[in-house]
Amino acid sequence: MLRAALVATTLALAGTFAFAQGGGVDEKALQPGMGFCLELAKASDVNRDGMVSRDEFMKMVDARFSKKDRAGKNMLTHQQAAELLHSFSGYSPL
Repeated sequence: MLRAALVATTLALAGTFAFAQGGGVDEKALQPGMGFCLELAKASDVNRDGMVSRDEFMKMVDARFSKKDRAGKNMLTHQQAAELLHSFSGYSPL
């Protein structure tokens, strides 16, 4: 259930990670606070093609999940899950 919630949240965030092919993003058109999301999206674009694939996005999410899963059990407490989800806002670095 936690994984389903995490996937749903990350897919909702994925809409902010769309890049126009070859054109990038008009950073002046970003909503306030979206700069962090743009930087996260750019960092997720491992092959630097200007697009964030589902695989690239999920690898970024999995890496952040693993940092929170200090016990290595592939599970997070509710507190850890909340901290992970909040970290996507840019206000709570992992």
